[in-house]
Amino acid sequence: YLKALREKKIGVYKTTISEVAEKTATLANGKVLEADVIVLATGWDYTFQIFDGDMAKRLQPDEDGLYLYKNMLPTTVDGLAFIGSNCSSFMNPFTDTIQSVWLAQLLAGDRPMPKRKEMEEDLRKMKASKRKHYPMERYRATIVQAHNPFYHDDLMREMGMNRKVRGLRSFLNYWLQPQWPKNWNSVVQEAHTVRV
Repeated sequence: YLKALREKKIGVYKTTISEVAEKTATLANGKVLEADVIVLATGWDYTFQIFDGDMAKRLQPDEDGLYLYKNMLPTTVDGLAFIGSNCSSFMNPFTDTIQSVWLAQLLAGDRPMPKRKEMEEDLRKMKASKRKHYPMERYRATIVQAHNPFYHDDLMREMGMNRKVRGLRSFLNYWLQPQWPKNWNSVVQEAHTVRV
């Protein structure tokens, strides 16, 4: 990333995009840019202004945030997913990686899409739990910090990966010690192997 930034292979544009094609993005001012990846860095303000009024209404954000199945899939809009943007975690890069692989498996048909009723029931439980344990904030729906290991384990279980924690000391370290990215290197490699 830093090398590409120094070599000016990465550009930052504070504008809107009027059109996206296979390898280009056309900005609102008409400038056409070649692009392999487009990152919408919308800042720290938790809003849904990126979506038009109809889409924002269909997403149905609550006063404490946008509740999504597995913090990724809206139950009210098909064909839309959020990776990383609706999940506040102490380990965002790892969380984003696991979410990406989980979604890739789902889209590739490696496992069936959950039924809407199942997703809605999961969301009902998530809302009740977060509203019981976290103070009211407009981004409460995104909070994953306190249950990071559980969230990661849940996604990995669905991907056919089981993180084995053996012995009392390992168990206590897993649940009570900070989880550093290096602790998860083998898991990330396995996640990519499972998908590929």
